[in-house]
Amino acid sequence: MENLRIRIAMMEVFVFGGNMKTREDLRRRIFSLLPQAFSAAAAGLGFTVLFGWLSGHPLLASFGANLIPTAPSTALLCFLLGLSILFRSRFSR
Repeated sequence: MENLRIRIAMMEVFVFGGNMKTREDLRRRIFSLLPQAFSAAAAGLGFTVLFGWLSGHPLLASFGANLIPTAPSTALLCFLLGLSILFRSRFSR
C-alpha cells in the first residue's frame, strides 16, 4: 500500500509539475488541463484536414475512403478556434 502511495506521489510530480497539497488542488489542475487537451485535439484535427486539402490527399480530408470530405473553411475555423481556446486557457493567468 505504501509503495502505491509513493508511485502516485511520483506521478503527481511528473504529470502535474509539483506537489499537490489536497485533492482540491489536483482536481483544479485536472480541470484546467481538460480545455487545453480538447482544444489541442480540435486544432490538430483541423490542421490534419487542411494538410489533406493542401497536399492533395483526400483520405486526410475525409477520414475515410467513401466519406464526404470536410470543407476547407470548416477545417480552417476548427484549427483557429482550437488554437484560440488553447492559448486562452493556457495563458489566461
